[in-house]
Amino acid sequence: KKRILPNENWYGQFGENWGISKLSVDQKFSDGNGDGIINYNDVLLISKNYNETQQKTKSSIELNPNGPPVKITANKDIIHPSDSVSFSIEIGDNNQPAEQVYSISMALRHDNSSIFGSTNRAYFDNCWLGTDGLDMITLFQPLSNGIDISMGRLDQKNITGEGHLATVKIIVPDNLGEIAKNDLILKLEDLLIINYEEDTILPSSIELDTVLVVDENPISISRHNKQFSSIYPNPSKGNIHVKSNKMIRKISVIDMQGKLLQEKQYNNTKQTVFATSNLVTGTYFIVVQTGNSIENHLFVKK
Repeated sequence: KKRILPNENWYGQFGENWGISKLSVDQKFSDGNGDGIINYNDVLLISKNYNETQQKTKSSIELNPNGPPVKITANKDIIHPSDSVSFSIEIGDNNQPAEQVYSISMALRHDNSSIFGSTNRAYFDNCWLGTDGLDMITLFQPLSNGIDISMGRLDQKNITGEGHLATVKIIVPDNLGEIAKNDLILKLEDLLIINYEEDTILPSSIELDTVLVVDENPISISRHNKQFSSIYPNPSKGNIHVKSNKMIRKISVIDMQGKLLQEKQYNNTKQTVFATSNLVTGTYFIVVQTGNSIENHLFVKK
């Protein structure tokens, strides 16, 4: 039912109910431009007028032990200025597949809000739920403190199984050390999984990943004229001593490919013995983080 004055801007106008509803809401509200047809043009208007909507927030997500697990995994263990990190979102597994799913939407947030912006986006390649533009329609909306993503099928058919849903890519700014004081954890703050019959499907668990935030590239040796920390013996067959003129906050071990192997948090100490007995023979970076500095030491395990 076409409205009298179809409009693509945020402009309220009365429209008759269509008599077709989903989630107890008449489908006329899905017709964003008022032309009487629900199609991809309406999705474009959601992005255009997104900040004018009444956004849904939720402090916690209800779980059901019989539901599918949801997992968010990062492709890197560490990030640094001008870098990027991708988070893969998966649903279901062999033991607990996602059953009779038609649509999924979620709100992803983290505490380092300055990292997010218009350059961050979601990709739906190889999505288990469907193929974007063929049998599925998708939407993502970057926000100042995160990103919202949504995907839904178009053929009125639920599907059952497991697999990849989307990839969220985050671009790291040049001034990372000034704005990001905590490790990066992409949190799932809101999640809605439904079938075509409007039933809600609750996840059994939500698994998140942590990315170590450093303010310089860990694959390069620190070139500061003065270092506040030191490690010895180096090379070593066993444990090493770590000393610093500042309070040590964290010590991490990173291999030459940039993979985080181990880390330990500290409080109110300037020296400690750090265990390296579990490392195989090779070369590593020992990253010593104090309150406002990070120093990298090349370490050889014999």
